[in-house]
Parts: sequence; structure tokens; C-alpha cells
Amino acid sequence: MKHKYFILAILLLLPVFILIQESHAYTYGISINTETTLISDTSDVDFIMFFTGETGDNHYAIIGPADGFDAVRISSASIDVIGAGTQHLTITVPRTELLLAGEHEFEILVVVGSYVDPKDLSSEKLKVTVTVHDPVDIDLEVVGSDTQKVTRGADVTFTLRLTNNDTSNRNVDLSLLPNIIREINTDPFAPKPVDIDLSQLRFSQSTVTLAPGASDTITLIFPRHLLIPNERYKVAVGAAVDGNFLRSLNLNVSVTFFRGTDIESLDAFSQTTTTTDTENISYTLRITNTGDNMDVIIVDTQGANVLLSQREFLIDPNGYEDITLRIPRRELREPGTYVFEVEAYPWSPELTDYVPTVAPIHSHRGTGSSVYLEVIVTGDPLPPDDPISVIDYTGGDPLPPTDLTDPTEQSPPDLSIHKVVFSEFMFASEGGENSLPQWIEVYNNTDEDINLRG
Repeated sequence: MKHKYFILAILLLLPVFILIQESHAYTYGISINTETTLISDTSDVDFIMFFTGETGDNHYAIIGPADGFDAVRISSASIDVIGAGTQHLTITVPRTELLLAGEHEFEILVVVGSYVDPKDLSSEKLKVTVTVHDPVDIDLEVVGSDTQKVTRGADVTFTLRLTNNDTSNRNVDLSLLPNIIREINTDPFAPKPVDIDLSQLRFSQSTVTLAPGASDTITLIFPRHLLIPNERYKVAVGAAVDGNFLRSLNLNVSVTFFRGTDIESLDAFSQTTTTTDTENISYTLRITNTGDNMDVIIVDTQGANVLLSQREFLIDPNGYEDITLRIPRRELREPGTYVFEVEAYPWSPELTDYVPTVAPIHSHRGTGSSVYLEVIVTGDPLPPDDPISVIDYTGGDPLPPTDLTDPTEQSPPDLSIHKVVFSEFMFASEGGENSLPQWIEVYNNTDEDINLRG
């Protein structure tokens, strides 16, 4: 019934709300508008509201729960503030409204008026918040991603953060939940339990003492040698207080094949020759598959004009292939030092449909390695007309000698074999009366007269 009278009073005052003044001769508010409690508590939560006036003016206030918050109780629906006096009242949030953990917000409607000036009228909604904690409120989270991909090398490391949201010191125990760890084959619909010695998975600290509001980070280390290539793992971590598990989370490890190669020269990486030598320079290269699986290996000569006995092949894990690289003489015409880079790398991530000739798509490359070969050429440059063998880069035998001289570097043609030659000519130039005429100069290259008419 009281609530109905409160709403009626608000409706009667609405027509004059537009006359509210910018400043008022009073202040009011809630001393502390945020309170905390535990979900195990049974007491209601109280807030204290105050009203203070100024000398020479008397005010009244009507207070009640805003729409939708009828459960909130007010110790007095209205109060009078005489002069500079102060009045207090209590706002109570019943326990029945605080059954779940988390933040709960409530609104209070306040209407204040002046007994002296009817135009001095204002209304406002005030908010109060109650934060309800679990009996033991601990947060467990992953710092960064909860999924990591690994090939080989370092152990897998996850960083976890524990936070104590409680009002008391807490000792939190961390452990692995063995029934959650499993191995997933390439078929994601066929999970199977995996027998892993959990003692080899290490926490940087298994018990953490946290003060109220404090946080700490813990590292979980998953040794790499426990992980099988091309498998995925899920690891569940639990946080417990007094033997009761309060929080858990899953961590994922995806193990991919390591794909890598190593290339080395079985000959001395530096060879010396002269410009007059005719033999091609040869190297024997050994390419080793350092990965975990059979792979396609591509050999890349960085665009150099050299001949390889093989450019691509399959190699088993830890296996190797010896190939021959030949540098043709045409590449070594000038004295100096020549350096050739040769790179070998795994290409295709899957070998189910291997095609003997594949194009190196760099987005599918694995870890490669390079070797640098040096050829030191001494002597004088070869003359332009020196016949040099040309290698068929498709892998065949050397072709017959071919003149590879740059036409711009050739000597002037021998004109002695021609009787008459055109030695000079000029087109008609534009220039008016003083322009030169068009003419042709013909040269007799013999000791006899020649009739040009035939």
C-alpha cells in the first residue's frame, strides 16, 4: 500500500519537473554505494543514504525503489530536512536477491522538493551495487593462447594466472586431470587415451599462496619428447582449495611434422681453374632430410646457369641423396671469383599424390639450408671467337661448339670480298635554300674500273 502512495505522489509531481532549478540548497547521496558479500552469508545488505539541507530552507524527500526493483526496502518512504539539518535512512537489499555469485545492481528513485519554493523540485535515480563472491572465489586463466603448435626443439610452455578474489588468504593446489589427457590421430573422430607419465609434466610451482585480491603466474612445461608428430593433445589443469576443485581449463598442443633439410658439398667448396681449361667444374652435393617424415626435396640454384643431375626427389627421414652440380665453361670466361648459392628445402606438406615434377610453392616450404660454392678463375679473358661448349640445361650431353659472342662486341666485317660497296649516303635535309641535297657514295673495292650500268 505504501508503494502505491509513493507512485501516486510521483505522478502528481511530474508536471512541475520541468521547473527544476540548476542548483539546490541541499545535498544527498549514498555514503558507500558498493558492498561485497559472500554467497554463503545469510544477512541482507544495507546501504546508508543521507540528506543535508542549508540554513533558512526546509526540504522534503520521497524515496522508493525504481521500477523493477520492488524487492529493495527503504527504512522511510519520506523524510523532512529542516534548515541545515541532516537525515539518514537505510536501503536494504534482501538476501533473496543475492543468491548467485557476481555483481547485482539496484536502482533507487529519489524526489526532493522545497517547502519554501515549489519550483525547486528534482528527481534522480541512484544506483547501488552488491558483489557476491563464492565461498572461495579463485580465477584460473591462460596468459596468451590456450593452443600451441610445435615441431621439434624446445619444450611446450604454457603460462597460467591464478587470482584470489576472496577476502581471505588461500592456498591453491594445481594438478593435471589424467582422464582429460588424450591423443587425437589424424582422424579427429577417433580419439584414444594416451599413456603419458604425468610426473614428467612440470609446474613451476604446484601450490600457490594468494592474499586477497592477489594474482600469480605459473608455468606448465610439457616435454617435447613426449609428443608424437602429427598428433594433437588436450591437457586439463585443475585448481583446488582444501581438496575441492574449483576451476579447470583445457590446454591444447598440436604437433606437426618437422620438415627440414641439410645440404653440404662433398668436394672442397672452393675450386680453382683457368680460362683456358675446357672441363666443366663439378661438385658432389649431399642433401639430407632432417625432418620427421618422407618429404619432397627441391634444389634451387637461384637462377644460375648450372646443370643438376636432379632438382627434386623423395627422401626418407634422416636419409640423404647425392647429386652432381656442373658449372659450364661459358659461365667462367673471365678471370675472377664466382660464387654460386644452392638451396635445398622440403616442399609439399603431404605426399599422398606426389608428382615427379612440382613447382616450388614457397608457402608450402619447410626449413631449408644453403651451401655456397666458389670458383676462382685465373688467366686471361678468352677471345670473342673462342668456341665454348654449351650445356643442354635439360640434362643432355654438351652440344657442339657454338659462337656465343655478343654481336655488339664483334669486329667490323671484312669488306675485301665485295667489289662495290656503299660507303656513305645522306637523305635530303630540310633547311630551305641552303639545305644539302640527297646523295649516295659508292666505293670501288678493286683495282679495275667497274661499269655500274651492268
